[in-house]
Order: sequence, then C-alpha cells, then structure tokens
Amino acid sequence: MYNEDRYYQQLEDQYYKDQDSDKEAEELADEEYWDQVEGEEEDS
Repeated sequence: MYNEDRYYQQLEDQYYKDQDSDKEAEELADEEYWDQVEGEEEDS
C-alpha cells in the first residue's frame, strides 16, 4: 500500500509540474507574439 501511495504522489507531482511548464511556455509565446506585433506596427 505504501509504495502505491508513493507512486500516485509522484504521478501527481509530475502532472502538476507539466501543467506549470505548459503555462510558462504559453506566457512566453504570448510575450513573443506581442513583441512581434508591436514591432510590425512600428514598421508600417
């Protein structure tokens, strides 16, 4: 039983870590996108 609990805990930790890194990646992509848009506006 103990090992099983530990296994599920690790799965959960991994899941939340993945969620966090996805969120960070999205935020970075957003920033890059807006930088690009603002840069294009300055050009025209």
